[in-house]
Amino acid sequence: MLQIASDTPLFEVVGARVPALRRLEKMGIKTVRDLLWHFPTRYEDFSKIYPIAELEPGQQATVQGIVEEVQSKRSWRRAMSIVEATIVDESGSIRAVWFNQPYVANVLKTGRAANFAGKASVSEEGEIYFSNPVYEMIHVRATAGENGGGAQEMNHTARLVPVYPETRGLTSRGIRFVTQALFRKKPIMKEWIPAEILSEFHFPELNEAIHSIHFPRQIEDATAARARFSFEELFLLQILNMQQKMKLATERAPVITADIERVKAMLATLPFELTHSQKQ
Repeated sequence: MLQIASDTPLFEVVGARVPALRRLEKMGIKTVRDLLWHFPTRYEDFSKIYPIAELEPGQQATVQGIVEEVQSKRSWRRAMSIVEATIVDESGSIRAVWFNQPYVANVLKTGRAANFAGKASVSEEGEIYFSNPVYEMIHVRATAGENGGGAQEMNHTARLVPVYPETRGLTSRGIRFVTQALFRKKPIMKEWIPAEILSEFHFPELNEAIHSIHFPRQIEDATAARARFSFEELFLLQILNMQQKMKLATERAPVITADIERVKAMLATLPFELTHSQKQ
């Protein structure tokens, strides 16, 4: 495994041509540590793959099927592009629609297998369809089972999908792409919390926690990772406070001399008598 320093620039690890790098830099994410500690704010549960015929209105789900047809058109009334695709599996078919995402028509290829994840909407005619679903092409057709089975690990569908703080021009999909590219290099961060503390509080090891908070197998993994990093933050804060107290303890306070007669003369000019507390 490659020992990658936490301050290594991202472009040295994932490649300078990755489109999202420039957007990440605008967010202050320039190094390996910056990206690994850019934690998701929540997760979309697309872990279970449903047959198309079993989808229900309002359901968040992943379906896996073949792209039967792709059409691209433009709505002149609303001045937007519309891409429509028909996806079929053994149970039925469903229509997926993307608004103002014309590039989708170039990515989806008829006859190719893909995953589609999102919320099942209902049209005015009562048709269930996907609106702006997340999509992911399948290079090795997954078999039925947990997370779709098969050899291909999914990043955007058929799993707990991380949703990150975003910026204009950079979506969670782009951040997931770069993060997964970094994980493929198998970076190893040096653990610094003593093993006995990790064991006592049942915290995951650092590298396990980093992977689990970005791409958890189950929500409990992400929860355990967040607990570890919350503890880490408080632990470091306490160490910093102790260091400051120790530093202050070694410093000598300057000697301040008081001119008692001058103070008495100043107090004598006041038009009132000071209270006992004020005199102290």
